[in-house]
Amino acid sequence: MTNAEYYSELASLRRSLSTMTLEQRTNLLRVYKTAADQAAEVLKSTLERGYSTLTSDRWRQIELQLRDGARLIGDATDIAVKSSLTTALDKFTAIDQEYITSAIGRAGLTVSGLVSVYGGVNHKVIAAVTTSVYNGVSYSERVWGGSGVAGDWLSKVKSLVTAGTAQGLDPVKIAKSLQEYVRGGVGTIGRWGKLVPGASDYVRRMGSAGVDYRALRIVRSELYRGIQSAQVEAGEINPACTGLYDWISHNGCPICDA
Repeated sequence: MTNAEYYSELASLRRSLSTMTLEQRTNLLRVYKTAADQAAEVLKSTLERGYSTLTSDRWRQIELQLRDGARLIGDATDIAVKSSLTTALDKFTAIDQEYITSAIGRAGLTVSGLVSVYGGVNHKVIAAVTTSVYNGVSYSERVWGGSGVAGDWLSKVKSLVTAGTAQGLDPVKIAKSLQEYVRGGVGTIGRWGKLVPGASDYVRRMGSAGVDYRALRIVRSELYRGIQSAQVEAGEINPACTGLYDWISHNGCPICDA
C-alpha cells in the first residue's frame, strides 16, 4: 500500500462515519417505539379524564412507571455507541495494519502480532469512552442520568402530557399522540394538539428536533471522540509515527452543531 493509497483509504473511511451513526437510527427508533407503547399504557391507566393540569404528585406516579422504558432507551444508546465504535475502529485498524505490513514487506522483513496489538488498543479505547467524564459529566450520566438520554425521554413525555392535559385532551388521545410523535423519529416536527411547529410554546415543550435526537448526538460525539483517542494510541505503537497529528475538523454536522 502506497502513501497515496493509505491516505485515500482513510479519507474514504472518514466520509463514511456519519453513515455509521445514522445506521443506528433504525435500532434506536425501534426501542423508542417500545418505550412509547409502554408509556401509552401507563398514561391511559394513570391519567384521568378532565384533568387540566399535571400535578407534581401525579407526575411522580407516572415517572416511576416509566423508568423501565427510560432504562431501555439508555441501554440501546450504550449499545449503539459501542457498536459504532467497534465497527469504525476495526476499519481504521485494518487500514493501518495493511499499511504497516506492506511497508515491512517491501523492506524484506516480517511482522507478527499486529492483530492482537491493535485489538488491545481498540478494547482500551472503547473502555475509556464508556467510563469517560466530559465537561464534568460522566458517560453514565450522559446516557442513563437525568440530564442524559434516559432523562430526556422522561422530559419529553412530561412535556407531551402537560401540553395534552392543558388542552383538555382525553388520556387515550394523549397516549396515542405520544406514539405517533415517536414514530416520526428524527424527522418528527408535527403538530401536537393546538401547538404548531415553530411557535415558541412548541419549541419550549418539544424542542426543534425529534425524540431520538439526543441519542443520535451522543452516538456521534462518542464515535468521533473514540476515534481521536484510537489514532493517538495507534501512533504510540507505530515506530514510524513522529508524535505529531494533523486533526481534521468536521464542521457543519447537523447533529453536533445544533
